[in-house]
Amino acid sequence: ANPIATIWSGAMMLEHLSETAAARRIMKAVEATTARGIGTTAGKDKTDTITAAIVAALS
Repeated sequence: ANPIATIWSGAMMLEHLSETAAARRIMKAVEATTARGIGTTAGKDKTDTITAAIVAALS
């Protein structure tokens, strides 16, 4: 399963809680990951691969 929607929802929750800097940081990581083509084609990448790429982009 693609975890991007779940991670995006977490960013939206943080934004709602006025944690805009954290929300922006997560969204930039998601954008950087998808810009590399990771998580953009159904069935191409595994959940762990997508998650690891987003976590790496946060570092």
